Amino acid sequence: MNEIVENLIRQAVEEICTCAANSINQNMTFSDIVSDTKRALNSVACSLLEWIFGAVEQSFDSARDKHQIVVRNRNKERNLLTEFGSVRLRHTLYYDKKQGRYFFATDELLQIEKYSRIENNLQAKLVSDATLTSFGKASALSDHAVSRQTIYNLVKKLKDIEAPAPKTSWNVPDIYIEADEDHIHLNDGNPAEMKLVYVHEGRENTKERTTLKNPRYFVSIDSDPDQIWNDVSDYILTNYRAYKANVHLSGDGAAWIKAGIRIMPHVQYHLDKFHLHKALINITSGKKALQTRIRRSIYDGADREVKEIVQEICAGEQSRTRRKEIMSSALYVQNNLQYIHKNNCCSAEGHVSHVLSARLSSRPMAWSRDGAERIAKLRAYMFNQGDFKQLMKVGKYPKVNEFYIPDKPLKRHVAQRGTEDESAPCLTYSMPGIENVGERFSLVIKNLLRYN
Repeated sequence: MNEIVENLIRQAVEEICTCAANSINQNMTFSDIVSDTKRALNSVACSLLEWIFGAVEQSFDSARDKHQIVVRNRNKERNLLTEFGSVRLRHTLYYDKKQGRYFFATDELLQIEKYSRIENNLQAKLVSDATLTSFGKASALSDHAVSRQTIYNLVKKLKDIEAPAPKTSWNVPDIYIEADEDHIHLNDGNPAEMKLVYVHEGRENTKERTTLKNPRYFVSIDSDPDQIWNDVSDYILTNYRAYKANVHLSGDGAAWIKAGIRIMPHVQYHLDKFHLHKALINITSGKKALQTRIRRSIYDGADREVKEIVQEICAGEQSRTRRKEIMSSALYVQNNLQYIHKNNCCSAEGHVSHVLSARLSSRPMAWSRDGAERIAKLRAYMFNQGDFKQLMKVGKYPKVNEFYIPDKPLKRHVAQRGTEDESAPCLTYSMPGIENVGERFSLVIKNLLRYN
């Protein structure tokens, strides 16, 4: 152990000296020095990772029952790409006679995905970058360590993209649901609607901006709106005392949004003010005085007065096309009069732009239905405060406690540890994959990695 630590320290010192010499002798800029230092530290980090992997491999080999778990192939090499660079790992293939299976013990202990050549944290970074930008740019952000096709494959194999539910206020008096859709292009030449619904507990004003309280985002490209509304209903009934709260649903009046009224018997539907304002602008040709008259009449419930104003505007128009546009907007307002409320506030248009359009439709792109929905779910996962590292771990790793660990090696190591001087300084290595291992084997590994 001491020899390995000394080698790592020697390598680190050599790399530091090389960086210092290069910065002095080659007249490097500060940015060049930063890049050179990063390269040196990454090199040391890769060596450290290789040593840790070898230490766990050696610890398991010494602790195993050699009659039950036998060696089939030693020193098989595997290259794993990490955030620090490529790491060359040497592991042993074992055969468990009792369970009748072949396995790489260290790979399972450290939770390294079978057959994968990219480490979990780097996978999480690549998928996170692909959620924000295109696959090609995500590849460039990782210095082209992997191709855009590799990043696409990582995204494609993801399943159950669902972030943990936030800590909600169980007894909130009002629950707000807002919905809208983004229009995207499919690679078969047809358009599609990506639906967005988000639930929150209201708005709070800060010094910088207005934010939503405990928002939760849902997306779907399915033409049947029942799918997304069932998810919304399940979330509300699970996290709120919905039968005592006032549930407000806001949208632009689309049929799939109004279908959400069926999710609960006491949902109050409100027309989005943005679309009302857009219709009034079209009716009045942007004249603010007329807009104010129509809006006041709507809020006062004077439907006849609204019709008279619209007829007056149409009478003054010479163009037949323009009169059709006015009547179309007026019909939209007429059909949604009962849903227009003065104090309603809805930011669905902005959220569609921020959550969906920024990745799916702000640039000329053509999607497959599955690919578009997967990226949309990743966007929702990100805005739901999901952890991409946890997402990449779901369903990948076997249970490590299936290993058969005999009692004799454990008792021997514990007895040896008990005879040492407890007052002596001790350096303990805490390694990924060791803390959550079964109790007996975890104790063996920790004692083997501890020295005075």
